[in-house]
Amino acid sequence: MPTNFLSEDQRRRFGRLTVSVIRDAVVETDARRVERSVTNLVTNALRHGAEPVVMEVDGPTVHVRDNGPGFPPDLLAHGPQRFRTSGKGGLGLGLTIVMGQAEVLRAQLTWTNPTEGGAQATLHLPTT
Repeated sequence: MPTNFLSEDQRRRFGRLTVSVIRDAVVETDARRVERSVTNLVTNALRHGAEPVVMEVDGPTVHVRDNGPGFPPDLLAHGPQRFRTSGKGGLGLGLTIVMGQAEVLRAQLTWTNPTEGGAQATLHLPTT
């Protein structure tokens, strides 16, 4: 998986992102859809969470975690919904796009607020 999906301008604007590869895996999938999904997850974490933002690749699973206030309860209960916001601006399209891409990829997508704080999105790609 490429780790250079953010442009130099995006890195300057958004701040710090740490990428960690715990274990790699070969997954037959649509690389463009995976890249778009991961880019949207990272962009969302950098815009709406707090630094540092960490992307961790563990085989076919990608975790994107931030140190912000966490996902709103409505998102945790129902998932992202197009044009619905938590009052912090934006149209809510980025995470909705990730959901659509995950569906096409037959990937699992989960949203959690870890006990230590922040928000974590997990994209698990199918291996078969």
